[in-house]
Order: sequence, then structure tokens, then C-alpha cells
Amino acid sequence: MNKSIISESKLKSILLDEDPGNVYIKELKNEDEYDIEIKTIMKLFLESVSEEIFIERVSKLFSRSFEETGKKHKYKEIAKKIWNVHINTAETTDQK
Repeated sequence: MNKSIISESKLKSILLDEDPGNVYIKELKNEDEYDIEIKTIMKLFLESVSEEIFIERVSKLFSRSFEETGKKHKYKEIAKKIWNVHINTAETTDQK
């Protein structure tokens, strides 16, 4: 797996847009709401050997962090979006 990974700022942007924990309020500018999850996800990029493993681990992270197992499908969609941005970042870096 390519070690080029998505930037923390891009990851933050995705999480604030998707707001998996329903905790971000733009007017309050509480942009630090997902900092713990971002650090964990960055580590998961390095530990996950496949898309499926990454998506499952991120989905479990969200379920534990937000205590809402009923949103597993949504969490997997967000994890897949993060993975796809990561892959596109890696491919762009490889082409340079």
C-alpha cells in the first residue's frame, strides 16, 4: 500500500461535512469536534492492508465514538468516501 495518505485538513473537511456524530455546528465554529477520530483514522491508514479492513475499522470507530450502532451503513459510506479520497491522493502523488 502506498504510504501517501490524505491530509488531516482534508480528512477534517470530510468529517465536518458528513458530521457522523451530529456534533458539528458551523455557527459555533466547533471544528475540533473530530480531532480524536482524525488522529485514529490517520493511524488506520497505515495499519489497514485493504479497503475492506479500513472501512470496517473506521465504521467501528464511529460506532464506539458516537454510541450509535444503528448508523453503521452511514458510517461505512463515510469511511468509503475517506478511503476514495485517500486513494486519489496517493495516485496523484504517484503521478508527480
